[in-house]
Amino acid sequence: MRVIHPLDRDWAPSSECAAIKDWIDGYPDRDKEVLRSLASLKRREAWVWSPEIGFGPQCIQFPLFATYDSFAVPSGESAAKLKGWAAVDLEEVKAKLAIVVEEAEANDPGKLKAEIARLRREIAQRDAAGRAKPDPQALTEADWQGISRGFRRCGEFRCCAQRASRRATRSLRMI
Repeated sequence: MRVIHPLDRDWAPSSECAAIKDWIDGYPDRDKEVLRSLASLKRREAWVWSPEIGFGPQCIQFPLFATYDSFAVPSGESAAKLKGWAAVDLEEVKAKLAIVVEEAEANDPGKLKAEIARLRREIAQRDAAGRAKPDPQALTEADWQGISRGFRRCGEFRCCAQRASRRATRSLRMI
């Protein structure tokens, strides 16, 4: 790339240009041309040399970079595409922001921790107030209902077992 300032082109042994001069000394027919043109290179121009592939030194023109410039004044189509404040639907923006705010509040770690602490206190208060004691009569009644169901099931099982036993006996008599 170009080297414009005279101090940059100072040929003292410690300067960068001295390094450039030492590097291109292998091409005595082109070195003066390269060194003279360093200050006059245009934007996007550079001398390229790659001895490994036998290329150069040759003056090459590179394309300009296309980057976003946030300070550039809009022009042409880009200026026409921009919306003014009057074209923005503020109610739509408020609705979208309300959803985001609501979601952020619902997932706020501080509020969630406070809710967990409050629920733990409620549980502790209920435990301290005493748990409801079971009704002995209701327990006895439930026990008897369970025992009755068990007897009915046993009776059903006994009937099934008797039928299976009769079938097996008949089968053995046939053999």
